[in-house]
Amino acid sequence: MNDKKGNNTLKMRTIKKPNFLAIFAVCLVSCLLAGSIASYCIIFSLRDQYLSDAEDIKYYRVENAVKCLKNYYEADDENRDRCYNVLEWYLIWFSYVTGEYGAVYIGDEKIMETPKGLYAACLTDGEDGHTQFDFLEDASYLAPLASCENGKYDPEVNIRRINDIYINSYMPNLESELRLFATRAGLLAGHYEYNWENLYLDENTHRFIPGKAKICRLDSFGEPECTVDCTPSDTKGYKRIEAEGDGGFSFHIMGYRDPAKSNEPVKYYFYDDYLEERNTRETDEGEWDHPWSFRTTDTEQISDISVFKLMPLTVALVITITVLTALIIAFVISTVIYHRKKAVWEIFEYRKKTTAAMAHDLKTPLAALAAYAENLEYDVNSDKRTYYTSKIRENVDSMSRTVESILEFSKTGNGAVTVGISDINVRELILKEYKAAATLFEKNKIEFSVEGEGNVTSNRELLEQAVRNLVSNAAKYARSGTEVKVAVDPKGFTMQNFTDQKIENAGSLKDPFVKGEDSRGEESGGGLGLSIADTSLIAAGHKLDIEVDGDLFKAIVRW
Repeated sequence: MNDKKGNNTLKMRTIKKPNFLAIFAVCLVSCLLAGSIASYCIIFSLRDQYLSDAEDIKYYRVENAVKCLKNYYEADDENRDRCYNVLEWYLIWFSYVTGEYGAVYIGDEKIMETPKGLYAACLTDGEDGHTQFDFLEDASYLAPLASCENGKYDPEVNIRRINDIYINSYMPNLESELRLFATRAGLLAGHYEYNWENLYLDENTHRFIPGKAKICRLDSFGEPECTVDCTPSDTKGYKRIEAEGDGGFSFHIMGYRDPAKSNEPVKYYFYDDYLEERNTRETDEGEWDHPWSFRTTDTEQISDISVFKLMPLTVALVITITVLTALIIAFVISTVIYHRKKAVWEIFEYRKKTTAAMAHDLKTPLAALAAYAENLEYDVNSDKRTYYTSKIRENVDSMSRTVESILEFSKTGNGAVTVGISDINVRELILKEYKAAATLFEKNKIEFSVEGEGNVTSNRELLEQAVRNLVSNAAKYARSGTEVKVAVDPKGFTMQNFTDQKIENAGSLKDPFVKGEDSRGEESGGGLGLSIADTSLIAAGHKLDIEVDGDLFKAIVRW
C-alpha cells in the first residue's frame, strides 16, 4: 500500500495476547445463530407433522360423524332413536378431539349441535344389546366436585387443561410424551378424571344425573384420591344404575360454545363412498342437492395458533438443547482457537524476549571490545597493551560462552541429542561435573559436598548436560563463602545453596533468559542454565522442580 507521499508501505499486523472470553463470545454468537436456524427448521417441521396428524384425525372423526348422520337419515322408525343416540355421541367426540364446533342439518333445519360448556357422558349396555350413550343432564350437577381436596379439583379448569392437549391424547408425538413426563415429574399440574360409582338415568332421553364420583389422576393407574357425592336431593323419574367392577362409568368430556358467525365460512360434509368438502362462499346454494349435511365452523384454526402455544414443551426442549449444544460447541471451538492463537502469541513473545536477552548479553562485551580496540588503535596507553588484549580475549570468550549456551539450548529444544540408555552412578556424575567447574567454585569461595548414593538408567548425554548446568548455575549464583549441598537418593537428588539473588517467581527460572534479578550483569551468564537443565531432564524422562525459601535455593531432580 502507498502512503500520502506515494511511498510504498507495509501495514504490520500486531500479534496480541488472545482473550478467551472474547473468542468464546464470538463463537457462541455464531453457534447460536446456526442453532437458531436449525431449531427453527426442526420446530416447524414438527409443527407441520403435528398439523398433518391433526388434519388426519379431524378427517377420520368427520368421516365417522357423517356415516352416523347418513345412517340416522336412512334409518327406519324402529332404529331411528338408537341411530340418533350414536350420532350425538360421535358429534360430541368430533368436537372433543378436533376442538371445533359441529352441527347436523336435515335440509336447512339444525337437529343437533355440539354441547355448550361442561359436558359429561357415559356408556351403558342397552336392552337391545347395543351400546347406549348417556349424557349429563346439566353441568351444574358437577359443582360438588370443586370442593374436593379444598378446591384442588375444579372440573371445568381441569377439563380445559386436558383439552389444551386434546390432539395429543389421540396421537403419539413428542409433545404428548413431554407433557406426560412433566406431569409425572411434578413439573406440570396433574390431570384428573372422575369415575361414577353410580348414576341416575332417564332411559327415554338418555340423560343422567350423577351419584358418587371417584377422582383420580390420569397417571395414577386408577387409584382414587377422594370420593365426592354429587347425588341431588331429587332423583325422581331416574333409574339408579350401579357401575360394574371397580372402574365405574369413566368417560367425561368438555362441550364447546357455538362460535358460528354469519360472516364466517361454513364447511359442509356428506358421505358417498368418500368425503367431500364444500364452502358456501364458493358454491351456489342451488348446487347443494344433498338432503342432509354435517357442518362445522372452526373455533380456532390450529394452523393459526402460535407454535409456542401449540407445542410449548417441544419448543422449550428444542431451544434448551440448542442453547446447550451451542455452548458446548462454542466452548470446544473457542478453546481450540484460543490455544492456537496463544501458541502463536507465545512464540512471538518468546522471540521478542530471546532477541532482547541476546542483544543485552552481547551488548556489554561488544562495547568493551570496542573500547579496548579503540585504545589499541590510538595507542592511548602503550603500557596497557597487554591488559587490553587480555580483556579483549576475556570478552570474546564471554561472547563465545553465550553463543554456545544458546546453541546448547537450541540443541536440547529440537531433540538433537544422541539416544543411548545406560546405568549411571549419580554421585560420580555430579562429582565429575563439579571437578570440571572447580576453578569457578574456588574463585567464588564456595564449598561443594555430595551425600548419599543412587543409580539411574537414563540417557547419559542428556543427564550430563543437565547436571553440568545445575552445577554451573550453583557456582555462579551461590552466596560467596557458603556451601552447595547435594543429597542423592534412589529417586533423584536435591542441590541446595544460599543465594543473594532476589527471586520472586521460582517457577520462571526454568524459562530461557530468566535470572533471579532483573538487572543483568556480564559475569552472571545468559540465563539459560536452568532452562537447559530442565529441557534435558524432560527429554530424558525426568523432572526438575525449583523451590525458593527466602535466600535458600533448591533444585530438585526426580526420576
